[in-house]
Amino acid sequence: DGCVYLEIRFSPILHQQRGLTLSQVMRAATDGVHAAEAALPITVRLIVCGMRHMSPDDSRALAEVAWRHRSQGVVAFDLAGPEAGFPSTLHRDAVTLARTNALNVTLHAGEGAGANYIVDAIRSCGAHRIGHGCALINDPSLLRFVADRGIALEVCPTSNVQTKAVASIADHPIRAFFDAGVVVCPSTDNRTISGITLTSELALLQREFSFSPVELLRMLDYSFSVAFLPHLQRERIRANALFHSATVLHREGVDLEPILTHPQFANLGFGAAEVAAAAAGKAPTSEVQAPTAATDLTAALLRALPKADIHVRFDGAVSPAFVHDRLSADARASLPPAMRDATSADAFATAFREHARDADSFAATKAAWLSTLQTADDIAAAVSEIVTTAAADGVTYLELALRPTAHTAGSLSLDDVVSTAGAALAAAAAAADITAGLVLVAKPVADSPLAVHAIATATVAGVAAPTSAVVGFALYGDEEFMHSRVTDYYGDALSLLKQHNVPVAASAGQEDGASVMAALQVAGACRISGAFVVHAHPDIVAHLAQHRVPVELSPSPQMRRATADVETFQRTTPFRVLLDQGVPVSLCTIRGGMARHTRVQTLEYLVRTSNLSAADVCALLANGFSGAFAPLATRQRLEAHFWREARRLLPNQAIRPRRYFPAPTRQS
Repeated sequence: DGCVYLEIRFSPILHQQRGLTLSQVMRAATDGVHAAEAALPITVRLIVCGMRHMSPDDSRALAEVAWRHRSQGVVAFDLAGPEAGFPSTLHRDAVTLARTNALNVTLHAGEGAGANYIVDAIRSCGAHRIGHGCALINDPSLLRFVADRGIALEVCPTSNVQTKAVASIADHPIRAFFDAGVVVCPSTDNRTISGITLTSELALLQREFSFSPVELLRMLDYSFSVAFLPHLQRERIRANALFHSATVLHREGVDLEPILTHPQFANLGFGAAEVAAAAAGKAPTSEVQAPTAATDLTAALLRALPKADIHVRFDGAVSPAFVHDRLSADARASLPPAMRDATSADAFATAFREHARDADSFAATKAAWLSTLQTADDIAAAVSEIVTTAAADGVTYLELALRPTAHTAGSLSLDDVVSTAGAALAAAAAAADITAGLVLVAKPVADSPLAVHAIATATVAGVAAPTSAVVGFALYGDEEFMHSRVTDYYGDALSLLKQHNVPVAASAGQEDGASVMAALQVAGACRISGAFVVHAHPDIVAHLAQHRVPVELSPSPQMRRATADVETFQRTTPFRVLLDQGVPVSLCTIRGGMARHTRVQTLEYLVRTSNLSAADVCALLANGFSGAFAPLATRQRLEAHFWREARRLLPNQAIRPRRYFPAPTRQS
């Protein structure tokens, strides 16, 4: 049927009628995979299914056996079987075992039950992909979340008609899903029972829904893009598949311009010349330009490139000059002597950067910083300064992280703080001609469960309001809470956020690599802040890369202390390590007002210490846009603008990857 990648899912527990153990069943299945790959031009992986109507203990045993065979071709755990009355949460232990051990999870949901079962699978169990998902059409809020976060649907049209999930092919929501930006992956479900092939399903979709060649190719590419394979291997298979498809379409006289210029295909590494050569039976050739020398990436050029700063901490982004001009006498008295006695804003800034580095001095300085941000006027003025500074650095998208409870020492309530900051952010962003969002922050330990719930409630209200600047929620602080205590203390708040499909960021991996998986699974995080030590956990790095989990990172003193082994033994930086592994790391300023360097100076430092080429810099900056909490359409608009500007500013540089494609064989 032309498949070059195949995922076969089955439940080993259903193959024990003649006395085989689960391990024996798995050994036979994995041996079949190896035999197929040795004999055929195909890559095959296995997905182990728990059965919803069986005991949760059985599901846990199946999750364990899947994990034990992860090096033998098993790539994921699934829940199949009847949905109604058997929500995914009944088998949460099995799913949690898989997720916290970096095994992929895809769950059948929304086929034989309502959209609430999809919510259950995604928000309560952390599914990476959803099998079927037809009922998603009935929940517009969840549909937007699935599209915004890139959660793939394995859509099986013929099977869905046969199981009465939809009344007819004409009633299938696949076109609505695709048009809404959902990652739609046409699949067969049951080839022999349904009497179909993937080719026949694609032909059916084209007839019934008038999908164009570009749209069909996009759906095929979606399937490759979410395959449960290591990121770099997956990208190579994607590129090969798209190149071969483009070559076939070229031979058939199809105009390739809409394909080659579509943003979805921009990074797969070929152009019209290579396709034409392959279609003519010649070896595709292209001149691959040498990487740009680091010295060519000047400060002026780096400043001009559009940037997305997705973690700007409000209380740490205002300048020392702003604080100096607003400090009360009492607050100034608590500062280190050099700062206390400074007679000008410049002297104050110099003293801060030289004397506020130890823990006690920093705590006193942070308290002084906060004391200047307790009135509506000061909050509005601070927001304006932060946005103006960001725009001058070439930032076109900014997410301001605001912990509302830190600004209620005066007469402002939590809601006052949020509304004041939101209105000021909208006004400042409009004046600076940039796009901005507000992320409401809770700090574990410092904020009580009631306070965190109040912040979560304000976030839900803000995200739902069409004119609000609020785009998400974050847990920044004590990463120990990413383990069992996060649900003990903040479970109600996290459940509220999940119920209303709010994107969440969380601090994790700064000292404990395992906290990353807990943040993703337990807290439901869509984005990780820190991840300093994940380089010592290859499985976690691979997981972050495979699922394109954005990582907020700043070259802070804390990061350098936590990653001293990288700089000592690998003579590079965590940015370089993560970029090379395909992790979508994003450069953030976080507490930029307290830093010694500007955004552009920090980027210059990374170019030098991480040996970044023009292509590396572009990838790093593009990650900021793709990892934002803004709606999908906004992210796509901003990222498209970034690449246009990058091509204009770097016209002669290799800012996109170029791949080698061998000459076509006679069989091709």
